[in-house]
Parts: sequence; C-alpha cells; structure tokens
Amino acid sequence: MPSTVKEPDARTAVLHIGLDPRMGVWSALRTLADGQRVSGRYAAVACGVIADDTWPSLYRAELEATGEPRFFHRAPRLFGTAQALALVIQKPDLAGWVAQLRRVSGARRVVVHLHAGWRAGGFLPRSGLASPDTVVVSTFHGINPILARQPVRRHLHAWMATRLTRTAVHLTSVDHANLARYEALLGLSAARFRVIPNGLPDTSRRGCPSLAGRTPFTVGYVGSIIGDKGWRVAADAVERLLQRGVAVRLILAGSGPEDAEAHALAARYPGKIEHRGQVANAREAVMPELDLLTLMSCYEGFPMTVMEAMSLGIPVAATAVGDIPRQIEDGRSGFLLPRDPGALADVILSLSRDAQRLRTLGMHARGRFETRFMIDDVVRRYDALYAGRPDPHPDAVHGVDVSEAGTGRA
Repeated sequence: MPSTVKEPDARTAVLHIGLDPRMGVWSALRTLADGQRVSGRYAAVACGVIADDTWPSLYRAELEATGEPRFFHRAPRLFGTAQALALVIQKPDLAGWVAQLRRVSGARRVVVHLHAGWRAGGFLPRSGLASPDTVVVSTFHGINPILARQPVRRHLHAWMATRLTRTAVHLTSVDHANLARYEALLGLSAARFRVIPNGLPDTSRRGCPSLAGRTPFTVGYVGSIIGDKGWRVAADAVERLLQRGVAVRLILAGSGPEDAEAHALAARYPGKIEHRGQVANAREAVMPELDLLTLMSCYEGFPMTVMEAMSLGIPVAATAVGDIPRQIEDGRSGFLLPRDPGALADVILSLSRDAQRLRTLGMHARGRFETRFMIDDVVRRYDALYAGRPDPHPDAVHGVDVSEAGTGRA
C-alpha cells in the first residue's frame, strides 16, 4: 500500500468501505461516492459495508440503488468496541472485493477509501492489500470524548489506532476540532492528517416556508434520538413555547434508543410535535419544511445535518462544539447557544416574529454553503490526495480557515 500514486483517471476505481455506517457517516460516504461517479473521473466507484444484521434496511436499499458493484460483510452483533475488535479475527475479504472490482471495471488501480477511522486497525493489517496499484485512505468522522473517562476502552481504541498506523494508509479528518482528541485519546499526531470536510451536491430546494406564510414557524431536529445530541433540548424549548400559546411546531427526524420518549412527546402534542423516525434523504424530504434547525449536542465534529440545512438556506441554532463555531457565524448565519432550552426558546420566539431577520440569516447560511461545502470541491480535494498531490484548498494550510464569507446567492 504505497503512499505515492499516479493521478486518478479512467483506469482507477474507488471502493468506499464503511464500518457500520449510520446517519451522518453513511450520508457522507454515499454523497462522496455519488459525487465521484458524477465527476466521470473513475472507471467505477463502488461501496462496501461491514455491519451486523441491525444495519437499517433503508440503507441497504440505498446501497443497492447505486447500480455499481457493492459488497457486504456480516459482522458479529456486538457492542461497537467489541465488534471492531472481533474484526481482528473475522476479517472482511477486502482483497477479494478489490480483485472483483478490478475485474468488473477494468481498472488497473484501486483506491480503498475506508470510512472507519482508527477502527480500521482491527481489520486492515494483513488484509492482502499490499500492492503497487492499491492506495488506502481512512477517514475519521469524529470521536466520542467519553473515552477520556473510560481507560479500558480508550486503551483498546488506541491499540487499534497503533495497528492502523503500521500500514501505509493516508489519514483524513472531516473537521479540525477533533485532531486534538485523536492525539490525546489515540496517540495519533495531528500532523498525520489532511483535513477535508464533507460536502453536498447543490439543490434547488429551499427552507424557511414560514416566510411565505404557508406554515407556523417550524423547528427541526435531524439526527439520532439520543440525549447527547440534544433532541430533548429542542423539544423542551418548543414545549415551553406551545404552553405559552406561541404558534410553533417541531419535527424530529431520526431514530435511536430514546424513540419511545420521542413518540410519547409527539402523542401529547398532535399536529404540533412530530416524530417521523428514520427518514430517507432528510435534506429533501424533511428540511424544506424547516425554518430553523437545532443541534444542541454535547460534542460534534462538523455534522452533515448542519451542512444540509445551510444548503437550503436554513439558519442553525447549535452549541459551540467541534467545528461548528468555525462554520456558523453567530448572529449572521445562525446561532451559537448554551445547551439550554430557555436560550433556544428565546431564539425561536424572536425569529418567529422577525421575518426579515430570518430571511437574512438564511441568505448568509446559503452563501456559506456555496463557498465551503460544494461536493465538486470535495471531490477535487480527494483527487489530489489519491494522486499524492498537495491539497488545493487554502484552508489546508496549518488548519486555518482563510476562505471568504458566504456570497449570499440564492
């Protein structure tokens, strides 16, 4: 798995592989693969998944719909850390996947692009990928800081990271903020990473329907229904406003261990609070209904849901964690708030009564998307990585964001 490779061309195929990819990671993987297919630069862009039988059927359908070669390895049904460790023994046949992709595509070179972060250290060593015509990338989509309080789990994850770095693999991170955590928790030097954000294709859809007077002011949460992500903060804020007679509604899109609580809340406020569960392509199916996206997380990298909202010109109210403060300009394209239902309720009430401010915030959010997160730019940046060239984007220099503010084009 050499680190020096030739420029991507029609003789090259890309194989994206996810380890139990869900929510934002699955969306990022699928979107990048789709963008690379549309670019026409590769002989084929295929996807492989390593997951147990709880991997959602919705994702399986999306995988099959690509029309490209696809691969699946059934992992043992275990807790995340245990599952990753089990793959040290029950390795997926990556070499076989690569060989099959070469046969069906006619490609001479294959880029194996893992979306497994350091956990790839459980199965990548001795995977049979050592070849002059194979390059391997592992993208890190974030890390849970709770590992700092769990020394045994932290040691096991650091061990996987050490195994990974013994291979000739390129490391990328989708955000800058987690680099310090990778160093502190896993022992991985920040200097080893290239930061390439996730991206999205453009869309003609737009949010903020209350500006046209079609609906009450609508707040949205899109993500896992789990406390750390802050869905309850959004629900508490909206519930407070409903009890005061404010015309507002809430849409929760996603699933997780707290689904029953979310369903019960929706049952108490029919027509005002909805829990839609897992939704395919939430950007197109849910977000056009939103005037404000909320993400009151305890920790993040830079979430796909924030980027999706920006692409539709929807402002975001979020906690100042991860790379969120780097991309959301407080009071200009969104809001950086404490993890407090009262503070969020104040923002919702203010925007619901000030259409011009909502319109201006949405314009700046859309402009930020246009200058930072178009998928074509992300595809070019990965092209450069695969080819062993420097990152063409200026924010790669010392991890400093030097891009201009949003254009505000609608």
